[in-house]
Amino acid sequence: MFNSLSWLVFGIIGSVLGSIFGGGDAGSVLTGSGIGLVLSLIYSLVAIVPTISVLVRRLHDTGRSGWHYWWCLIPIAGPIIFLVFLVSPSVPMDNLYGPCPTD
Repeated sequence: MFNSLSWLVFGIIGSVLGSIFGGGDAGSVLTGSGIGLVLSLIYSLVAIVPTISVLVRRLHDTGRSGWHYWWCLIPIAGPIIFLVFLVSPSVPMDNLYGPCPTD
């Protein structure tokens, strides 16, 4: 539940900030100003740590190491493999990373 909620919150915040401070898009409020690009960069840097944390927590729920995150760096096939890891069901019992999250 926490994983889904955090993905939703980060997605909404990113979408709102992207539409307001879009880096030069025609529909953005601050078109042509460098402040939109700077604020977007700051948000990206702030959001990367919690995003990776949630991804690693989800990998731990499935019984995999957080190092599986590096699959994303392989072009084309890597993100597909990583997506399969993320949508796979949780381990129904305690694993190396802690108790079952669905209990």
